[in-house]
Amino acid sequence: MIARLLLTGLLFLLASCETIISPPPASQLYGLRPLPGQSGDNPNLPINLVISRPSASPALEREFITLHKADNQFGYFARVRWTTSTPELVRFFIIDSLQNQGLFQSVTPDTRFGQNNYRLDIHIQEFQANYTRDSETPEVHLKLAFTFTDMAGQKPLATFVESLRLPIAENRLTLVVEGFQSGMEQITTQTIRQIMAALKEIDPE
Repeated sequence: MIARLLLTGLLFLLASCETIISPPPASQLYGLRPLPGQSGDNPNLPINLVISRPSASPALEREFITLHKADNQFGYFARVRWTTSTPELVRFFIIDSLQNQGLFQSVTPDTRFGQNNYRLDIHIQEFQANYTRDSETPEVHLKLAFTFTDMAGQKPLATFVESLRLPIAENRLTLVVEGFQSGMEQITTQTIRQIMAALKEIDPE
């Protein structure tokens, strides 16, 4: 009888432990699609462009989709996340988008190239859905600061900031993600223009 009671108690404890350590509900993962390639002849310049890992504030370093509420409160959308951390999401969106354009010999995160090397540094100032007291729908706020550097001469060729605020029609996560998608497409398009203009300044031909 005592053995049976002990066995019953042990089974109960094991069942309780299984409940306690059960994994949390799976998160939905969201990513961003890079810009597609453009038709027509692209210059394919003999340049190796390195995209360094972006810097960001601690609130934007995680893989969570960040929201900013009134009174400077930061939070995250529940049970959803990006496929990687925000800096890596931005970095590889820009790398893949530039590769798709066929403008340069290579676009890479690898800093080991020796010649014809240029680097694009990025600081993420804003990358969140912004809510205010006066509105039930958010705005997507994106603000990225760029420095384009000639690594051989250790000389910055261009420094610029790209910033967007995109109103979201409804308070739905899929629309918020599409806002990030649209914003990154616009910012990356402008970044390409800035890089090409800086290269033209040093080599007009």
